[in-house]
Formats: sequence, structure tokens, C-alpha cells
Amino acid sequence: MRKFLAAVAVVALCTLTGTLQAQRARARTASASSSSGTHFAPQVDFATDFDFGIGGRVEFDLAKAVGAPMFGAASFDYFFPGAGVHVWEINANGWYNLRVSHTTLRPYVGGGLDIANYSCSACLGFNATRAGLNIGGGTKFTMQHSKMTPFVEARVELRTGGEFVLTGGLLF
Repeated sequence: MRKFLAAVAVVALCTLTGTLQAQRARARTASASSSSGTHFAPQVDFATDFDFGIGGRVEFDLAKAVGAPMFGAASFDYFFPGAGVHVWEINANGWYNLRVSHTTLRPYVGGGLDIANYSCSACLGFNATRAGLNIGGGTKFTMQHSKMTPFVEARVELRTGGEFVLTGGLLF
């Protein structure tokens, strides 16, 4: 329960920060609101079952390919549950950009595929890999005069249960 409340607090703080930025900034140009090119990001994760994780992400524009305001994201995350347990994930998602005017927030929703590997060196060599789907959403925070874009994202991974993952990072 503490993990869930901490995740909710982080999402609320990020939303409040974005709202305050929106009050100070005017609308950005239409060209700045769309994702373009390929971007990379370090990211940190908080998962309900695996606690803290770190990873990397690559984003790429899908708008021309699909004819809609979309981008793709692929990520690799390594979690630190402790005591000889190792967990890593690979996610491939398609995100649809939502249109919001007069704000520095660039929200998105979507989903994709998730592959997770669990192993335990203290559990007689237990090793399992599972595939599943995930759904979620997030927002990017436009910063004027900066090539860096902070983001926060929440997703539910639908494998054998409903793992909730909160991710944040900085796109370059």
C-alpha cells in the first residue's frame, strides 16, 4: 500500500509541476508540439512488485508511417528487488499524442508489448520469461529553450497479474 501511495504522490507532484509551468508559459508552436526524429532517455522506474529500477529508452516518430500523431518507444529496464532476485523487462509501445492547447504538457496514451525475465540465484536457478501486454499513458513537459524533455509515464502490465509501473526520465 505504501508503494501505491508513493506512486500516486509522484504522479500528483509531476502533474502539479506541469500545471504551474503551463500557467507561466504561453502556447508553443504547432511544430514544437509534435514529436520528430529519434530521441534517447535514461529513465528510473518504480514498480509495485519490484520496487526501484533503472533503464534506457529510445523514441521514434510514427506520424508519417501511420498518418496519426503517434510515436513509438522501446525500453529496457532492470529492477532491484534484492536478495539474489533479478528482474529485467523489454517494452515496445505505440503512443498516441493527445491534443492539448495552451499548455506545456504533451499527454499521450497507448500500449504495447512487454517481455519480462525473472531469475533467482538462491532459488535453485529459477529462471522464467513471460510476455504480456501493457496499457498506460503519460506526459512530456515542454521546456522552452531546451533540447531536453522530461517525461513521466504510468502503465499497467498485463501478464499473470497487474503490475503497476511508474517511469520518469529525460529525453535528449
